[in-house]
Amino acid sequence: MTKKFLLCIASITVIMISCKKTTDNAAPVITITSPSDGHMFMPVPDSILVTASITDADMHSYTILATNAATGDTLFSQPETHVHDETVTINQKFKASYTTTPIASTAFELEISAEDHNSNESSKTVHFNVMP
Repeated sequence: MTKKFLLCIASITVIMISCKKTTDNAAPVITITSPSDGHMFMPVPDSILVTASITDADMHSYTILATNAATGDTLFSQPETHVHDETVTINQKFKASYTTTPIASTAFELEISAEDHNSNESSKTVHFNVMP
C-alpha cells in the first residue's frame, strides 16, 4: 500500500512539474513596412496603405492610429482588434479623413500598438508627410 501511495505521489509531482508554464516577458514585435518612416505622399492621397506585421506567441490585440503630428487630429484609426494568431499581417488601405486638406507639407504619425495575454505591450511609430 505504501509503495502504491508513494508511486502515485511521485507521478503527480512529475506531471505538475512538466506542465508548469514559463513566464512570458517578451512584448509583441511590430514591423511597419508601409508607409516607411519619412515617406512623402504627393499629391494628397485619398487613402493610405498600411502594411505591417506583429509577432507574439500569445497575441491578444492591436490598434492602429494615424494622427496629424501638430494638431493631434485623427487621420484614420482602427479600434482594438482581438487576435490569437502568432503572426498578424496587416495589409489594409485606410481612407484619409483630413480635418482640412493640407495646403503645405503636413507631418503625420502612424502608431501601431499591440498587447499579448500576459499584458506585455509594445508600439511602433513611423512619421510621414503629405504634400499637395
